[in-house]
Amino acid sequence: MRRVTSLSPCLDRDKRIKPDLSENENPEALEAIRQEKRNRDIGKVPLRINAYTIVMVDPELCTPQHAEKLRAKFEKARKQFP
Repeated sequence: MRRVTSLSPCLDRDKRIKPDLSENENPEALEAIRQEKRNRDIGKVPLRINAYTIVMVDPELCTPQHAEKLRAKFEKARKQFP
């Protein structure tokens, strides 16, 4: 299956790679990928970073201070990619 790399500032490369849904060679593998993603997000809550971005975080990290840290991190990563 063809995969693409997102612009996420995460250092773990495996978390940044996702399936390219426009060119799907093996549709059966998509369900396994979805299930893996669901299992990773169990117990997490959404935290709004800006008007367009919501990230899943642990409940204890769902604070305005953490949102501000993530905004700065995303902004720094966005400036690194032209």
